[in-house]
Amino acid sequence: MKIVDSIKSSIGASRAAFTGMSAAGRAAWTSAETVADLRALTIKWLKGDLGELPYYRHGCDVDEKIAPGLTDALIALNGNGFLTVGSQAGFTSGDGKFSQRATVHGFCDTATWMRLEHVLRGRGVGIADAQPYEHAQITSRAGDESTGFVDFVRESPRRLRDPWLGFGLCCADVVDELLGMHQLVITADELGTNDMWQVTSEALAK
Repeated sequence: MKIVDSIKSSIGASRAAFTGMSAAGRAAWTSAETVADLRALTIKWLKGDLGELPYYRHGCDVDEKIAPGLTDALIALNGNGFLTVGSQAGFTSGDGKFSQRATVHGFCDTATWMRLEHVLRGRGVGIADAQPYEHAQITSRAGDESTGFVDFVRESPRRLRDPWLGFGLCCADVVDELLGMHQLVITADELGTNDMWQVTSEALAK
């Protein structure tokens, strides 16, 4: 039995190395059976209790120094049915040539989308369906619109299922559940501002 366990342990370590993820990280993400599990694990990553995301092999490094309260807002969103997969703080360079809009990007069902629309309406925050990718300007360089955000669904279901770029480490049922959800981009109405994070946390606490 000890030999079998040793072999299983070696195989698990080899698979983890192949995917660039620690054995502990791989064990956590492969155990996820629902999107709710993904949200719970993402919260652990945001709190520093998990070292990797399936598509990002690093610990939590959101723009908290630029935007205090951003991490708490992401935790609140995940705790209220919105799986966050990317975010950026609002920022404007000293010379004014570069600006970016506070933004968070992720997946949710229709009921969660409607609730977010309700609690954030009229509070300087916009919500748009990312699938057609017709949403507010996220980043501006000398007045030219650009963005570095990736839309997993728009790219293809294959990307979402990829073990490096998406959630391919998780079970197929989880990916199928994600593909049936809305992918949204939540943005601040004004470039360079970060009020959205506190507004979001307060709105979801009610």
